[in-house]
Amino acid sequence: DRTEPVRADGPADRLADRLAAATGADRSKLLLDVVRREAAAVLGHTSPAAIAPDQVFTDIGFDSLSAVELRDRLAARTGLRLPASFAFDHPTPSELVEHLSGRLGGGHDDDRVLAELARLESAVADAGPDGPPTGLGTRLRALLARVETAAPAPAGDVAARLESASAADLLAFIDDEFGPEDPEGE
Repeated sequence: DRTEPVRADGPADRLADRLAAATGADRSKLLLDVVRREAAAVLGHTSPAAIAPDQVFTDIGFDSLSAVELRDRLAARTGLRLPASFAFDHPTPSELVEHLSGRLGGGHDDDRVLAELARLESAVADAGPDGPPTGLGTRLRALLARVETAAPAPAGDVAARLESASAADLLAFIDDEFGPEDPEGE
């Protein structure tokens, strides 16, 4: 079951615009409202007030079918590709908001880049039977090389780990984060 990509000026674009304009606590409040509103709709409640921020989804009636419905609704609102298990991986609305906030970025330039990366990840996942465009892996590796060159050197133990990382280690990290590359879809 695939979630169709959200069209320009769709719910995800409007939410992204609202999130970009919000800061800190306002962003969290906005995302929490979206999560509670969608969770309430899935369970048939007329108000998001029926869903407390720290209630565990399974305690308020979510099962695997309703979790998939919530996932689909939030994917449409955020433009993100979300796993079927996400409501169980992040079992309360507050924890889910924290996860979504990290994936969506925080409204600053760095966060917008991360949000765009999440949208790219979603688009690649939804690429269809032909897979990602030809040359995507090569372009992503080139982009990663530019990012690593431009990034300030991290401090402490992380710097030592990065210095000793091989190209295979870096590619394994990318595979862990974004899934293995399909050599024929490259």
